[in-house]
Amino acid sequence: SDVCSSDLCTGYDAATLIAFEHFPDPDHPDEVVFLSGSYVTGHANPWSDIDVFVVGDRGPYTDNVIAADTNSVTPHFVDGKRVDTEFWTPATVEGIARRLADYRPGTGRTIQGAAFLLIEQILVHRIRIGLPLCNPAGFAALQGLFDFAHFAAFLTEESIRRLDAEVEDLIGMRKGGDRDTALWVARQVVDVNVDAYLHSLGNTDPVAKWRVRYLAALDASPRHEQLRADYDRLMFPDPVWLRTGDNWHGYVEDVLAFSNRVSA
Repeated sequence: SDVCSSDLCTGYDAATLIAFEHFPDPDHPDEVVFLSGSYVTGHANPWSDIDVFVVGDRGPYTDNVIAADTNSVTPHFVDGKRVDTEFWTPATVEGIARRLADYRPGTGRTIQGAAFLLIEQILVHRIRIGLPLCNPAGFAALQGLFDFAHFAAFLTEESIRRLDAEVEDLIGMRKGGDRDTALWVARQVVDVNVDAYLHSLGNTDPVAKWRVRYLAALDASPRHEQLRADYDRLMFPDPVWLRTGDNWHGYVEDVLAFSNRVSA
């Protein structure tokens, strides 16, 4: 079927999820409604919200609206489960797509962290993985606005540029003897390296909390087994050992060596 069997994802059928905002709407047949987020990826837990997205000009039907300059959200509840319906206008989405198309990796024309808001990055990923609830043809056209490989390249470069700053800080903190701050930044270095690696493989999810799930899902090649082992070892070291004498210097060296391997 070209329409999501949302009950398989969320436990609720599509009609239940879209009825909160009175979809399908015969007066607005071009509205695109799709399910996305952790229920689609299989990452949801019993407390996860169900995320429904609308791209259209109609706007929310109900009055309980959380509004921002980018989009608006209407929260609803079914059996105690929160269902967020997130509204975006076509003009806003098309603007994001144009900015992505204009992005040129390696040119340095943008400041790291300033090209796209995080919520915009999340939207692009949610469009990529989404499942249509209304207007599947319109949803396919929506996905067609984006070059997701280009988006993954953007996320890879963003991670590498952030990594440059983190590594520079870490080296300076080590030389300055700032142990506790260096240990905190070292963990950031480990995380951002894994972000860069995952994005270089085509992963487009900018949400950091799922990093370990994507890392675990990599194949069982020796490279990935070593990556997982190094990540666990460096992210969860013995805190007592780290703060004994100069042991933290060795840990920082280990993190920098890991960073060099992964970046290369």
